[in-house]
Amino acid sequence: MILKQLGFGDIEQMVLGTPAHVYGLIPAFLSAWIADKYKNMRAAVIIANQIILIAGTAMYSQLGASQKVARYAGIFLAVGSSNANVPLVVAWAQTSIRRQSKRGYVSGLVVLAGGIGGILASVTFINKEATKGYPTGVFFCIACNALSLVLFGLLYVYFKYQNRRADRGEVVLEDDVNFRYQG
Repeated sequence: MILKQLGFGDIEQMVLGTPAHVYGLIPAFLSAWIADKYKNMRAAVIIANQIILIAGTAMYSQLGASQKVARYAGIFLAVGSSNANVPLVVAWAQTSIRRQSKRGYVSGLVVLAGGIGGILASVTFINKEATKGYPTGVFFCIACNALSLVLFGLLYVYFKYQNRRADRGEVVLEDDVNFRYQG
């Protein structure tokens, strides 16, 4: 639909839609490499991707019709950063938990949260708003990503706080005196 709003036909939409998804591999691999190479960088990479995702969504949805190149670039930013964050969020959830039973439960919750997004999209992207660029759906997406940005930031701060408490011996995390949350 985004490419259709830019004035492209069905075949052009298919051709122009593919490069954004291929490009999505680059931020996904780069984000994973940074998060794995540098200690406690996963949250920072997720937050950076959330900011890029919000900026990309704003670009493709809010810029004028004459700014096709910038709007098209916004699609790349949004697709790339959202694709990069999915494995990072799953990995952060899994590395923040020691017990296998809890990991399975949390893994299900993460997948459930992603599935809820698809359900909400079906009711927020209203057909009668198609000619206006689906403002309800787009602003809902931006709001959800902004909320996620805040929640990831708060979780990072909470994990740092709990790690400091564990370092001082005030609390034992995940039933292991040596366990610390990753940031």
